[in-house]
Amino acid sequence: MGRTWHTIEVDSEVLSGLEARRLTPDEPLNAVLRRLLRGAAGYGGGGLSGGSAKSLLRKQFVEEFLQQQFGGRLRRKDGFQLMFEDDLNLVYVQNYTGVGAVSLWYRIEQKAWAELCRSHKSVWLCLTNPMERYAFVIPFREVLQHGGEQLFHAKGALEVTLEPASGLWRELNWDVSRYRKQF
Repeated sequence: MGRTWHTIEVDSEVLSGLEARRLTPDEPLNAVLRRLLRGAAGYGGGGLSGGSAKSLLRKQFVEEFLQQQFGGRLRRKDGFQLMFEDDLNLVYVQNYTGVGAVSLWYRIEQKAWAELCRSHKSVWLCLTNPMERYAFVIPFREVLQHGGEQLFHAKGALEVTLEPASGLWRELNWDVSRYRKQF
């Protein structure tokens, strides 16, 4: 039994977004839509489960993001799944996976915090939303200057609640919108 084809109208912003998410230049837009839908909650299209699709999407996004932001010279730091380094930079990535959220929540635990604090490299805290393809790329020294260290010691971890629309980091009452980058 063959597929039934339907036509939909999309605006130029949606079309550009779909084209930007092609894995290869000749990937059909239908395949892009199918891949994106598999990562969305409630899609029953078979193939990858929603969790597996989201995991794959996060992995692909982090790889693309690191390549674009840091030139692809980073390697994974031993003992960390989402910490990367080269001779000059130490980059810690935290992912929030969801669409349309008013608030994004992240948590930096003791082991990662200690590594970020003891590094003599340029240290970056990257708070991402792979599903919406953006990241807040924040110099870690600025997190410390805005009270992150006091907040960490008070709770034993650094909790981050970001409002993506305004760029407000609630716990620090800090506007980080200038660090937001779309990918």
